[in-house]
This record gives sequence, structure tokens and C-alpha cells, in this order.
Amino acid sequence: MKKRWMYLVLMMLIILTFSCQDQANESSVEETPLVEEVVSDLEVSLTVLGRASVRLDFSDGRVVYIDPAYGSYNEYKAEADLVLVTHQHTDHNVTTKVTMKEDGQIVQCPYDIKSGGQVEVAGLKITAVDAYNSNHSQTSSCGFIIESGDLVIYHSGDTSMTDQMIELKDYSIDYAMLCMDGFYNMGPEEAEMVAGDIEAQVVIPIHTSADGSFNINQANKFDYDGSLVVKPGETIVLEDLSKPDIALDQAIETIMRDRLVAIENEDYDLYMSSVTKRNPYFYNEQERWFTQMIDDSISNLSLEIESTEIINEHTAVVHLKQTHFMDKKYVFTYPLIFKYENDMWKDYGYHFETLQTDRFEVKYMKDEGRLEEFVDMLDLAFDNLDKVYKEKPHPYFELKLFTDQEMLRQRCIPANEWLFTGWSEPDESLKLYTGHPTRYKGYPGVMQHEVVHHITIRMCNNNLPVWLLEGIAMFDGSAPHGIENSSLLSNLSRDSVTRTIADLEANDYYTATSNEEIRSFYNTSYMYVRYIEETYGREKLMDLFYEAGKKPFHDSTLNEAFESNNQKTADEVILTVLGLTKDQLSNGYLEWLEGLEF
Repeated sequence: MKKRWMYLVLMMLIILTFSCQDQANESSVEETPLVEEVVSDLEVSLTVLGRASVRLDFSDGRVVYIDPAYGSYNEYKAEADLVLVTHQHTDHNVTTKVTMKEDGQIVQCPYDIKSGGQVEVAGLKITAVDAYNSNHSQTSSCGFIIESGDLVIYHSGDTSMTDQMIELKDYSIDYAMLCMDGFYNMGPEEAEMVAGDIEAQVVIPIHTSADGSFNINQANKFDYDGSLVVKPGETIVLEDLSKPDIALDQAIETIMRDRLVAIENEDYDLYMSSVTKRNPYFYNEQERWFTQMIDDSISNLSLEIESTEIINEHTAVVHLKQTHFMDKKYVFTYPLIFKYENDMWKDYGYHFETLQTDRFEVKYMKDEGRLEEFVDMLDLAFDNLDKVYKEKPHPYFELKLFTDQEMLRQRCIPANEWLFTGWSEPDESLKLYTGHPTRYKGYPGVMQHEVVHHITIRMCNNNLPVWLLEGIAMFDGSAPHGIENSSLLSNLSRDSVTRTIADLEANDYYTATSNEEIRSFYNTSYMYVRYIEETYGREKLMDLFYEAGKKPFHDSTLNEAFESNNQKTADEVILTVLGLTKDQLSNGYLEWLEGLEF
């Protein structure tokens, strides 16, 4: 990371007094006078002491401890102007290790401050924010936002993702310290989504194990563009990272030029270098988009910047005109969000409106008129599948709503030859076209179908072929809402489903263009899963996914042999779980069909 010294000038012309009163406890923080002075060339360093314990040292002599407990007594030798305690567990609140200056203060949650409270102590603005999970009460825990001039630091305390976190991005956080032990608190994967929500420039993993030790493997699992591992005893110099060094227009022109070169030369690393990693869903979606745009079916791509709009010093909207040829010439304009992170402008995706619920985030186009309806449908899908699967959707699950069906395809899988209503892939958002007439009854099934994909693909680590993945999604997702309401299942007939597994696996349904061919693939996949459950039982059906999930995650995006590999895995899994070859399973299925009425 490129380092820049931070120069802060604090001009204090009057003495300010501040206090914070906790109404429930009727306790308060002592008033603290701020000394009149001019401080130049102010340097701030951060030392990790262990667990969640850190020390901030200011070059003007101020010292701040957060969650004192870990570290040697020698590391607490410097007298404190301020001690912050996020909660009263004994691995966070050993204030006796600290020697206070005569006018030093201790601010403890929940005694002196609670979430929503704010104080100014030792020339610092301290804001308490939500921190809670099943192990930590919302009323007795908090995190802290610490502001020193333009430098903003966030200490999460012990927590999992909270509803408030999406709002923390408004603080323009330079450095965040996020817990990620995966036992008492969120793990690295959830912490990645938190980091993306709060839009911190740099994230330092803390509280990385359940036993109090520093777990470097856990810290390294935190895959975030801006992660900085600081081991106990190590010190770093902090900087104000929020202000861009390069003009927006110049940066975006360079990015678009590089993207054209990357697509022309099939240079994956160059293309992905301008995509944020702070939202893993979007990063994975852009991987897929890149592989689509280098497809032989797409040519003559151009990317023209029509306009840019500055939202704030680190956020902008870029209106991009894209032109390319596939089966015809496509020309369309769309807004992209770019944010400044780690000395670069990064692509954050389509400029949606957003709504955060307690289960998921919804991103929607500005002209969406049915938002509440689709939020209710996704809630229903979550409720229904909670009864079916032990596995649950990600706590940071995303739903993206498109009023423009062509835009859905273009932002999703542009080389696909047919339009669709919904789409999702491993570790991507659920994307949905919302423009069908209100009489269209298929939305609940489509919604639940895609959430089934989200769950079952994770169960099998993406190691099963398309026919099994689509079959389970049709069976647990679409069919429960009535096959008459599914545009695919409503045309189910004996002729359309009389196919062997070999027939299914020889079919490339991605390039299928006839409705009859597409329906036959989905209907047959559905019937095979129905046959397996009715003949061998639900537990055996689930065992197919768990057995495949014993293999490492199989990434489909850059793997041309993905489907053939998964078909081989299916051979092994069906033999292990059902004791059958695929041919034997096909024969049993065809005999079962003969006994059904259509």
C-alpha cells in the first residue's frame, strides 16, 4: 500500500466541554477541556497488543487504549489520556493494566456510553455504534468510531453483522478493526461483507481465535482488498486515506481503456484489477461477465464515458455507453458506482437504490414500482426453505431487481442467447427481472428456485452437473408454488421428460434457443430429482449433495472443463450414495415414468 504522511492542523480557539449521560444508569463522562494549540505534522500510530486490545499513539503525546486486556504490562507503560471499553467481558475490560494521566478518562460500554451515544474526549470524537450477536447483548455492547480530524478509525468490538453497519460508510472510515474468530463472533467470510458495507479503506483482523491466541490462518482467510494483517506487538503508522490523488475523469478513462485491452487480449488480471473485492458477490459476477465478453459470439465492443457525477470525495457515478455486436448491434447506457479505495478508483457495479432488511439487502433500479412485493416474496422463500434445509442463505444475501430484462442479461450473462426472468450462480446475488405483468404467477417460484441454487450449490461445493442442480431447484423451488404457475413445468408431458441422463449431459442448454429444448431439459431434470426422492427418500437425495461437497469448491467461471468434471463427480456420487451407475439410474427412472399419469 502506498503510504502518505498525514498532516493535520488542529486550530482550537475556545475551550469546549463535552459530556455523555447514560439515562439508564445516570452516569456520565467527566468534562474534559481541550487545550488551545496548533498541532502540525501530527502522526498517529496503531499497535496491536493482542485479541481486541490496541493502543493509539499520537505524536503530540496523547495515548488511547481500546479494550485493554492482552499484551505485556510493558506495552501498557504509556499513561493513557483515554481508555475505551466495548463491553464487560474479561478479555476486553482489564482497565487495571492501564495507568491513567491525571485528567485521563475511561469510557466503558454500557456504563458510560451505549450505542448511539457520542462524546469528545482528549480532542477525539467518539461515537458508539451497534455491536451484538447471540453471544453479546445489544444493550451492553458497542463498537467505536474514533475521529481525529480527517482520520477515522473503527473498532468493531465483539459482534456479527448488524443492521446499522451499512450506515457506517457515511463516516468514510480509513481503518477498521474487525473481529473474525468465527466462534464468538462473525467469521472471515461474514467480515468480508461487513468490510464491504462499511467501505473501510483498510481492515485489520482482530479477535481471530476462540482461545485468545492470534490465528494467522484465520486472518489470512479474510479475503478483502484492503486487508492488512498486523500481528500482536507490531505497529503501523495511520494516514487519512479517503482523498483521491488522481482526478476521477482521468482515472475512469484509463480504466475503460484498460478494460477494452483486457477483453481483446483475454487478460483476466488486468480486467479484474479495477473491480472492488469488498463485495464478493459483485466480484464473482464480474468474473463471469468478463468470461462472457471474451466469448467468440461478442465482437466490436466499445465503452464510452458519457458523464461523471461526484457524490462525495470518494464516491462517483459514471454513465457508460456500451456498444457491441452479437446477433445484432447492442447500444445501451447504464450508471456505474465507482469508489476510491487504496489509492485507486474501483468499480462497485450498477448504481442501484438499496434497501437493507434483517435478512438480506435489496438493490433495485430507480423506476422499480413493486419493491415491497418482491421483498415479501423473498421473505416467503426464506421461510419456506428454512423448513427444508439445515443450511441457510448467507446473512448478507443480495437481491438485485431489474425493470429492464435486456439490462439483466447484459449485466449478468450477455453472451447467453435467450432472455430469462431470474439468474444466480455460486456466491453471487439473486438477479430478477420484475417487468412481467401483474397477472404473471411465476415470480414466487422463480425466487425460491434461485435461493435453492444458492443453498444447494454451497452444499455440494459446486461439484454437481447442471441437470442435478436445476432439478433440485425446480423440485424444491419452482414446483412447491404449483407447476401450473411455472412457465417451464406447466408444459410438462411424458414425451418431454422421456430422456436418459446421458441425453441430459450431452445437452448444452446454455446455447439452446428453442423453447421446446429448454423446457425439456428443465422438466426432465425436475422429474429425475422427483424420482430419486420418491424412490430412495429425501435423505438419500441430500446425501448426493453432501457427498459431492466433500470435494473442494469447484469454480466454474474460468474452468472450461467444469461441466465434464462435474459429470464425472456425479458418476462417483450416485454410485456411492445409491449404489447405481447412471445407466442403471436412467433405466429405473424410465420404468417409473411408465407408471405415472400425465
